[in-house]
Amino acid sequence: MPTSVPSLIPVDRPLRRIPIGPRKGASAIVIALSMVVLLGAAALVIDVGHITTVQAELQAAADAAAHAGARQLDGSEEGLLLARDQAHRFAESNEAAQQSVALSGDGSILELGVWEDGAFSEGGDADEINAVRTLARRADLIPWFSGAAFGADALAASAESIAVHQVDGAGEVECFLPLAVADCTITDLYTTGVNYIDFQINPPSVDNVGWAMPDGNPSASWLRDQLRDCGHDGTASVGGDVGLNNGTATSVLSEMADILNEGSGTNWRTETWGAMPEQLANSGVTEGSFGNTIEGVMFTFTDSDYCSGSGGGFNEHQEISGFVWASIYDVVTHGPAAERTIRVRLEVTDTREVGSGGGGPDFGIVGRDVVMVQ
Repeated sequence: MPTSVPSLIPVDRPLRRIPIGPRKGASAIVIALSMVVLLGAAALVIDVGHITTVQAELQAAADAAAHAGARQLDGSEEGLLLARDQAHRFAESNEAAQQSVALSGDGSILELGVWEDGAFSEGGDADEINAVRTLARRADLIPWFSGAAFGADALAASAESIAVHQVDGAGEVECFLPLAVADCTITDLYTTGVNYIDFQINPPSVDNVGWAMPDGNPSASWLRDQLRDCGHDGTASVGGDVGLNNGTATSVLSEMADILNEGSGTNWRTETWGAMPEQLANSGVTEGSFGNTIEGVMFTFTDSDYCSGSGGGFNEHQEISGFVWASIYDVVTHGPAAERTIRVRLEVTDTREVGSGGGGPDFGIVGRDVVMVQ
């Protein structure tokens, strides 16, 4: 029989683990290095968030300053001074990093210039300057944590803004005379170069103007009140509704004559307009008062039937298409209906900044809007 070989490891004895050396020291080193990286990254994130906040604060200040300054630009030297003053004031009313924003020092900039063809150029004549450029900058921002982590001494943030004061046909007016005319009449005046026109309210066969009331039907009492106070019934906007009436409304014509006789504060400008036309027969204006004017904004509307010569009338509702400046200087208050006349000079090529916004045709009434372009 074969001889049995004894086992080298007793089967009834448990195996012993062989130690491979200490591990606690290595783990501590890895953790320490990881903490340095994580804390540095966290510090950087916190400071970047802080800089982003300051950046937004600077942008708000730059925008407010540019907008406020541009609103003052009116083509005059006084407007330039006001623009600078307002820009500084509005910038200083804002804070960045808990300090008032100044448009000087630290590389900050306040410039007045011309915005044209998508580019800003500093300087220019007062009547050309239409834009304000601001650059708000803070170069002394102390990093909260990343300075210690990465050795940064100071951080900077800046924001630029450009605001343009543009002129466009007015989209809204707050003061108006209660009269409306078809806009083709204005086009005809452009073509002929004639400013003077006789408006006849009645009868329908000869009328070329209508009493007008935004969003309503003009009554004689409302018309008289509006003549006395052109701003008593709120605003009127391009695209809005205007109710027309071609009734003679003798009492309104008499009210118009009374205002001319009392003197409204404006007069015929001989040095600009030349000599006054002769006074109409049956005029309600006294000889001594002839030369006084009633001035203000009239409505225009589009009437394809009237403008094509195929009819149309002034006893309906129309959409306001624009505004034109009128100077009333004579009115016939009595006689046949066809002779009741309002004599007017229309300034169709003027540039009167008595409106706001844009969107209307340029019939001489313009508004200024501030547009942020950057």
